[in-house]
Amino acid sequence: MIINPFKDTRFNILEIIKGHFKTLKAPNAKNMETKDIFVFFTLPITLSLGLYLCFGYPNEDTASMYSTIMTLLAGLLFNVLVLIISAVKTPDNHSDKENRKELLKETFYNISYTIFMALTSLVFLLY
Repeated sequence: MIINPFKDTRFNILEIIKGHFKTLKAPNAKNMETKDIFVFFTLPITLSLGLYLCFGYPNEDTASMYSTIMTLLAGLLFNVLVLIISAVKTPDNHSDKENRKELLKETFYNISYTIFMALTSLVFLLY
């Protein structure tokens, strides 16, 4: 069970997704900018659908290769997540504690979201 070091709750997918989307906004903005929405959502979805329509579902060998890549990515990112959690738990002797804590928190959410997306893509590849 993964424990979030920034809040005393257990593993929660919705919290990870909300935290990730908060990191995509400018510090004082209410919403994401249009170009960010295009780069992070519209472009990847359009490319994915275009590749799917052009080439169809990947064959067994290609799906096996993609699943291996996603498994390795998720494993490596779990290790980075452990390093971030250990960095949060170490005593702060830095002059800029608040910025460091905010940076580690945003990195935690982004890596957790990337792990979630890698595992989700594995589910789609297997079925």
